[in-house]
Amino acid sequence: MVAVCLGVALELGGFAFTPSAWADDGQTQADQAAATIATASPAQVVAPMPTGDSALATVGDTQVSLPATSDGAVTIATTDPSLSSVATPVSISLAKETGGKHAKQAKDGTTVYPGGSGSPADVAVQVLSDGSIRLSTVLASKTSPTRFTYTIGGATPELQADGSVKLVQTTDTGGVRIQTTVGTIAPAWAKDAKGQPVATHYEVKGNGQLVQVVSPDKNAAYPVVADPQILYRWYGIVVQFNRSQTNNIAFGATLAGIMGATLSKSIFGVVLALTGGIYAATAGWAYNSGGCLQITVTGIPPMATTVPWRYFGGYCR
Repeated sequence: MVAVCLGVALELGGFAFTPSAWADDGQTQADQAAATIATASPAQVVAPMPTGDSALATVGDTQVSLPATSDGAVTIATTDPSLSSVATPVSISLAKETGGKHAKQAKDGTTVYPGGSGSPADVAVQVLSDGSIRLSTVLASKTSPTRFTYTIGGATPELQADGSVKLVQTTDTGGVRIQTTVGTIAPAWAKDAKGQPVATHYEVKGNGQLVQVVSPDKNAAYPVVADPQILYRWYGIVVQFNRSQTNNIAFGATLAGIMGATLSKSIFGVVLALTGGIYAATAGWAYNSGGCLQITVTGIPPMATTVPWRYFGGYCR
């Protein structure tokens, strides 16, 4: 789910205004899909504002753009200038198995993309008032697809032991690797028309693909709702130094000098530069034990906290 703020439907004379790409045909199908999702998982939906061939919702420092058709992608970005240098926009395609139909906005603000004739499954996007985004698929019958593929751009999906997924952005300068966690996807979730849970899980494939696998049993009542839930939020950065740079820091080299311009223009670069001198001892300990220096930055300056430690393997070479 993604953080969103103030999304208001533009109205003229009491009627919701929608551009041609968001035309009215299929309105009944959209409302039915939204009602099915609401029954499975009630939530307060924030209606995005149509802007040309897309729609936009902005809440706090997060901005979400919704595509006009289901062959497009949802784009999430921060409007906080202090974060923009370390958290770039992330895009998440809608499930490609449902076809590329035009968006219809349901009465509750849900944006629905009705499935094509060869794919009896609808996809829907909800920007929620609790600061999250849901990408829901509604499986109409036993003939609906059971694997839904989302392509993620601007971040790498990393499957976690609890079934959730981290969205990680990586910058590699050759001697320093900076990993920024900019969002999470909650563990896979699905429910049938009787409110019973349906077995489901995520798989992470190459090229940034996340696949939700839904496995209804013979007793499942249709329609079935499956729901990736995304939260776009800055969780901190992890700065990893290789063996050579770890040794340099142990002998007094400054972090600012080693990282160059990578973070120098961001407030996080300032925090690391100001505190870099205290890390020589940790770097020496890490290097002498066969490891490398790692620094974790959490919180947003001026309240940011930096923690130096050592790590082994991977980039430590």
